[in-house]
This record gives sequence, C-alpha cells and structure tokens, in this order.
Amino acid sequence: MDDIAHYYAEHARLCAHWEAALPKSFTLLQYEDLVGDFEARLRFVLARCGISWDRKCLEFYKSDRSVMTFSAVQVRKPPSADHLDSTSPYAGELGDFDKRIAGLGVDPVTGAWGVAEQPDDEPGPETRDVSRKAGFWSRLTGSG
Repeated sequence: MDDIAHYYAEHARLCAHWEAALPKSFTLLQYEDLVGDFEARLRFVLARCGISWDRKCLEFYKSDRSVMTFSAVQVRKPPSADHLDSTSPYAGELGDFDKRIAGLGVDPVTGAWGVAEQPDDEPGPETRDVSRKAGFWSRLTGSG
C-alpha cells in the first residue's frame, strides 16, 4: 500500500506541476463533476480543446465505433454516478490509505495535490509556506 500511495502522490504532484506550468494546455476534470453536470462539463472541455459543440456529444454511448479500452462497457452507457462510491466494498483492504496519501500531500477526497492549510493558531508539519512540492519530496526522501 505504501508503494501505491507513493505512486498516487507522484501522479498528483505531476498533474499539479503541468497544470501550473501549462495552464492553457492542461485541464483538470473531476469525474464526480463530470457525471454531476455532464453537459456543462463536456461543453467546457470541448471549448478548452477548441472543438465546437454538437448535441450528439450528449449521446456518445449510441456510437457504433469500436472502443478498445477497459471501460468499453461503460462507454456504451449514459453518464452515471453509479461508480462514485466504488471503493467502499474494499475499505478493509485499503486500510488507512487516505491517511497515507494525505501524509504525502494529496487531498484524499479529490485526489488533488496539496494538503489543506491548517489554521494559523495551529501550525502543523503538513503546513508548507512556499513550496509544498519541496516539502513532499523531503518527506519522501527524508532529506529535509
């Protein structure tokens, strides 16, 4: 689980880096937001890509094109919130995974890089001033 948490945190860190480095070329999209307001989120993504809107986009699942991914069955269905809580049956096996990734600088709710700031009167080891990335790396390597 430590290796998986490390990989997960590295992925979140890299996403945060590229979002900051190339803000016009990088768009984060939470799955929960996508299925919660599909049309609005889809319009946003298409606009970011410079693709014009077509009402047929809302019925992507009706396409006859072949799909070569692990989610091929899901792609043939309309967007759904059915899978939003897919980890609950594995809570016992996951143990304190949320605490592990939070300790590495990842928000366990959104998967985003960065630990929530603590109140000023209660500073803690998670609080970083200029660079959470540097703090993350030093926590991983023990270098600082």
